[in-house]
Amino acid sequence: MAKIKVVIADDHEIFRKGLISLFKDQQVFNVIGEASNGEEVLTILENKEPDVLLLDISMPKLDGLKVIPQIKARFPKVKIIILTMHDEPPFLNKALVVGANGYILKNTGENELFKAISRVYNGEVAVDPFLAGQTLRSNLAGQFSITKNSDDYSGANLSNREIEVLKLVVKGHTDKEISDILNISIKTVEKHKLKLKEKTGNKRLADLIKFAIKNGYIS
Repeated sequence: MAKIKVVIADDHEIFRKGLISLFKDQQVFNVIGEASNGEEVLTILENKEPDVLLLDISMPKLDGLKVIPQIKARFPKVKIIILTMHDEPPFLNKALVVGANGYILKNTGENELFKAISRVYNGEVAVDPFLAGQTLRSNLAGQFSITKNSDDYSGANLSNREIEVLKLVVKGHTDKEISDILNISIKTVEKHKLKLKEKTGNKRLADLIKFAIKNGYIS
């Protein structure tokens, strides 16, 4: 089984080296490069082909949020997880808008980090539960209208089951986990997710997350 290739970008060397050490005994992951700023990230990506990039926000020369659009334009296959201490919702929203595939806080446990990398690698969106839960809703109350209306729905008429699936997707659960929680088949989960994308007009999971935030489905 081929390992998931990872590049780590963080300007704090001690944190970066400590993070790299966590991967040494892992059978699933292989760290193939490291960078201390956004410009170094672009140089590394020109010479290496990682599957997932762990990217800090606050870095010199070119920060994480500014370098993401360049990465997406030049290296579209690379999945990006923001790994940061910034737990403010505006940073999460901005990261999703510019193209991040995940947003994880640095104080998360290593097992949760490994799960997030695997989810993003497999096409899921991984958002730290702290930001995807009640705190995210309350912090965004002043930025987005939580009251549902016809304009917010864009014609969406979600069933109770679709809403349940949407909430679990937003919290970062995989299709298998949603299947177990709701006691339905994985194929049924996939059908509900397809319906959600059709009804809301949001094809990407990141856009579904923003739709759920805006329309008050975060509980």
